[in-house]
Amino acid sequence: MTVIALADAHFDVKLVDVDDLPDLWQKALEVAKCRQLESLNKKYCVGAAAVAADGTIASVHNGESGTTTHAEQRVIGALYAKTRNRSVEFIAIAGSRPQEPLISRNERYRQGTRFDEVKWGRLCGKCLEFVHDCTQGNKEIVAVGSYADSGQIMFTDTRSLMPAPHISFRVPLQCDGRGNLYPVPSVEENKNDHYGCGLPPGFKERWPQVVQWLGRRPAF
Repeated sequence: MTVIALADAHFDVKLVDVDDLPDLWQKALEVAKCRQLESLNKKYCVGAAAVAADGTIASVHNGESGTTTHAEQRVIGALYAKTRNRSVEFIAIAGSRPQEPLISRNERYRQGTRFDEVKWGRLCGKCLEFVHDCTQGNKEIVAVGSYADSGQIMFTDTRSLMPAPHISFRVPLQCDGRGNLYPVPSVEENKNDHYGCGLPPGFKERWPQVVQWLGRRPAF
């Protein structure tokens, strides 16, 4: 097994090769990759597959648009429509922006790679909460495998993801060490922003007004 331990990861996550995983999980990852190609979503194309304890596999993609069509949520419903087994073992995710190849990196990530250097499809907070709440048949946590842009698999689980499920790529943020969040001045200073979207014009200057409007400074 080729396992890449990631430096500075704030939860239990590692990079593995597809063939390091059980056969059924490998099949789910391949299915998720195929379903991702069917997505017409204009923001982010996602394919997902879920594996139940009885070996049933279901797969979906995230449709054309909308916040209620997240593949990671829909795949749970699709799985339950195929089996009475409510114990979900594994969720496979394949995601990339439209017209961007799922596997776009020529080199594999190596030992010593920092967590925030790896580009991969992450579950958003809504999807994590949904998966957590809708897999009540689970005695254990749900394993998660998501394609990195190198073709390697980010391998983790729902319990590890819950404390820090999602990092926004629309408004990159940084923490001042006391739990306060601030917008990053530039894309170059934000290693988590893999999409080059940066900040809206004038956003940095308006940040104090945003904080005042919220009534408190957002914090972890």
